[in-house]
Amino acid sequence: MARPKLQGCVYRPSRGGGKKARYYWAKYYGLDTPNPHVLTLPDGQRITDKGVAQARLRDILRQRERRAAGLIDPEVEAAGRPLWRVLLATLRDLKQRRRTARYIRDVRKFAIKVFRTGGMRRLADLNPTRLAAALDVLDDGTRAERTLNAYRAAAVVVGAYVSAPHVKLLPLNPVMGTPMREGERVRERRALTAEEARRLLAAAPMPRRLFYLTALLTGYRMAEVRALRWCHIVLDDRPQAQLPAKASKGGKLARKRRERWDVALPLHPELAAALSEHMPADAAADAPVFTATPQRRTLMADLEAAGIDRVDGLGRTIDRHALRTTFRSWLTDCGVHPRLHGVLMRTAPGTVEDRHYQDYRLTDLWAEIAKLPSIAPVKTEGERCTKRCTESRPALSRPVPERPETSKSVQRPEVEDSQDGPRKVG
Repeated sequence: MARPKLQGCVYRPSRGGGKKARYYWAKYYGLDTPNPHVLTLPDGQRITDKGVAQARLRDILRQRERRAAGLIDPEVEAAGRPLWRVLLATLRDLKQRRRTARYIRDVRKFAIKVFRTGGMRRLADLNPTRLAAALDVLDDGTRAERTLNAYRAAAVVVGAYVSAPHVKLLPLNPVMGTPMREGERVRERRALTAEEARRLLAAAPMPRRLFYLTALLTGYRMAEVRALRWCHIVLDDRPQAQLPAKASKGGKLARKRRERWDVALPLHPELAAALSEHMPADAAADAPVFTATPQRRTLMADLEAAGIDRVDGLGRTIDRHALRTTFRSWLTDCGVHPRLHGVLMRTAPGTVEDRHYQDYRLTDLWAEIAKLPSIAPVKTEGERCTKRCTESRPALSRPVPERPETSKSVQRPEVEDSQDGPRKVG
């Protein structure tokens, strides 16, 4: 029986309203033909010229005929695939396998970083030599072995996908032979002094200034800051914040132990005043307090603007987690009782006495948190002028009166019409 001949055509799909798509698509007829797809050049660029599209279609048909006849090695053909497409397919496969969103996000972040550092563009570039060279470049003294192994693990995940039985682009994982980095190098962080904290807050603009003030006076981790909602904050005579257990690292451990995690933590008076000042009037209860958090390079720029060295003479560094180190150091320096450090830091209780025989609700935590130094920056003349102009500016529209309570009856004055206009009676 004669084998059917592969045929195809190029076209621009209709987008409605008589308009055509900008890029050319291909449609095949014959043996082992896929669905219509957009035509791309070998470098992944889409095609807008009809002549180029027809030439590309002829190349694709020729390759498919040779593959059907067994004249092309599938591994050689797969080696030319763009690596970014392989990464996207890997992320889709991880999502279908129900991996967590955080795991998928980390694989994407680390894989893109190591691929760009090593100059890997094709699947053929994903090999132990390129990966080891990229890790050597990333090993600049500021990253621990654990971080370098995370970059290697992201590349191994991509290699595991291309060698999986349901994909089978390659027979084996091409980067499995890359050795892991060994060592116990840990980044040592240092705490900011009160004077350095004031300079950092003065140098940072307002959206980031509130973030730094919150991190310095609460010791919140980055995930906890992102999970903070306005409904978690109570701004009264005893301001407090209470994160749910699932949003805190210590709370998750307490849930595994089936222990309660409902201790409300006090807020420093300066932080409570700053949150009250910058809370939107129409903020929803479930709205996040911080819609975005500063990245590492943003913090480095703010430290440079404040004249603070990121690395001191002992090799200790300042990063976003060092703000939590600062909070813990200030608790010790200000004379807070050591048994209260774990409560204010939101770490899981370590001893049986702390877990079962201590009720911290009887302790005046507000008095302890008030011992922390005052670091709120003094407002500049421009900020004072802006606030005065805002307060003295006449309203552009008529203010909406407050709605009276339903339990009280409101009596409206009687009004009668006259030549001079309406006037009150009585």
